Amino acid sequence: MVGARPFLLPGEQPRSLRSLLLLTAASAFFVGIVIGVTIPLYVLPPPAALASPQQRRALPPSLPAPADLPLSSKLSESSTSSVNSINGAEWAYSEGKGWRRRTVSPTGNATPHPAPVSLVDDAKVAVESSAEAAVPSRDPPTFHGVSFVTPSMDVDGASVKNSPGDAVGAAPQEEWPDVISGAFWGETVESAIPRGFADSDSDSWRKMVRSAAVVGLEEGCGRMQNRLLTLEGGVRACARYRQNTDQIQGEIFGFYLAGLLGLGGHVAPSSLAVVGRGPTTAAPNSLDGSPEVVDRWSAVRGALGVAQWADGKAVVLTQFVDGLGPAYIPPLLRGGDKRMHPPDVKTLIRDGIRASSLADLVHHNTSGGPSSTATVPLSSDLLRQLTELAQWSDLLVFDYLTANLDRVVNNLYNLQWNPAMLDSPAHNLARLQVPSPSVRPFSPGGSPLGEGHLLFLDNESALLHGYRLLPKYERYHASLLDSACVFRRSTVDAVRRLRAKRPEVGEALRRSFQNFDPEFRDVLPFLPEKSLKILNMRIERVHEHMVDCQRRYESRARQGLRKDGS
Repeated sequence: MVGARPFLLPGEQPRSLRSLLLLTAASAFFVGIVIGVTIPLYVLPPPAALASPQQRRALPPSLPAPADLPLSSKLSESSTSSVNSINGAEWAYSEGKGWRRRTVSPTGNATPHPAPVSLVDDAKVAVESSAEAAVPSRDPPTFHGVSFVTPSMDVDGASVKNSPGDAVGAAPQEEWPDVISGAFWGETVESAIPRGFADSDSDSWRKMVRSAAVVGLEEGCGRMQNRLLTLEGGVRACARYRQNTDQIQGEIFGFYLAGLLGLGGHVAPSSLAVVGRGPTTAAPNSLDGSPEVVDRWSAVRGALGVAQWADGKAVVLTQFVDGLGPAYIPPLLRGGDKRMHPPDVKTLIRDGIRASSLADLVHHNTSGGPSSTATVPLSSDLLRQLTELAQWSDLLVFDYLTANLDRVVNNLYNLQWNPAMLDSPAHNLARLQVPSPSVRPFSPGGSPLGEGHLLFLDNESALLHGYRLLPKYERYHASLLDSACVFRRSTVDAVRRLRAKRPEVGEALRRSFQNFDPEFRDVLPFLPEKSLKILNMRIERVHEHMVDCQRRYESRARQGLRKDGS
């Protein structure tokens, strides 16, 4: 039997020493892993404390995904401590400690976890929040170092502040309820909307054009064969003449529909007439008193030939309004992110107050209870902007129902060739620059149109021509309707009434035709059944959109009442 060698070859190590070296190396490897994991967790400060000031604005690693976060306010960078409400929890950042979670006590005060200490004196809390969309943004919010508490956001994007005297469980305050309440314009805006046409103006206009002779006819009032007429007494009218009757139908039935919606004040009084035909009257020299037709166009026979107007054709005579200027698309409705929702309107109010140095005049009613409100004095320029937006909300509803493609849709469609098209005046929309004292010469006791009043001109594509082109332009119509989520209560009520009696909307238009222009039924047909069906569907679509807006932006006071079961 051969035993172990009594010597080692050159470079050879004992077997036991080799095993010891391998075991030592493995142990050192595992110890290094453990040290590398535990030191950052328990020894080093949080990453936010080591970051640069720019990097500190990022979200802490443990925050939820940006899609689940409410929109943050844009805050100043004047301090080193901030508290931000995120999904019911509160996060605070301070030098050397990084982001720390805070809990919210039952009284609404943020307290650090776990020690219950007060963070900020409520009497010195300043609130400033941006009114962004109720739908969370996909972009991560930015957190700045500030010295005040960011208020939690209401469903409409409005900030909420609990003053020390507020009772727990009381209905929260609503910002500017007299200006905007939920999805409705408030009384301050409603009462400041410039005066428009009244029903009596339309009645007086129809009587005037039925009896007055035409003494002048000249080019004007738009394109092609339209003409500016002068009637007896110097009254002027725009005459719309078309070879196809569908555009005449669109103009006059669009006028009737505006009346049913309560929007007749934005459409100048209109009436039908027939070229070459005058009123039927009893001839004064007739022995038997038989009626005869008086040719009230005899003074302009030559001009009719130049205009290539044919006798027996129906025309629409619309009252001419002077003092009109261009109307521009409001900034809220320009660009790809066009939106006129309550948060956007409230942002406009805040910016307007700040620009006019009225922020210090905001007074809060601290009496508590559901009636607590915040009143804001508005500058004349800011109030003018809001009243114009209120009129635009009516315009978007009217143009969607009629599928009018010759107004704002025209601007949107032409963006593909002219990127600055939305900065141009809106097509077929006019704004009264100065009060027009002569605009109501036929209405006893009528007052003039107010400055800033919007007139919806040229509605000939309504209800027929626009409906035929819906496959091409519907996306523009839908985009404009969806961009608005603040409406006048009267308009919402009118749409609700029409929707409730949708099968009878056609009959309501037919009655308007019979009541206002009965003698022209032989020259102008009624709307086709297909147009009435499309109109009913669009009424339903507008009604659904309005209801959705009311649900999304229901006023805070109404929410409090509903929760109380009242």
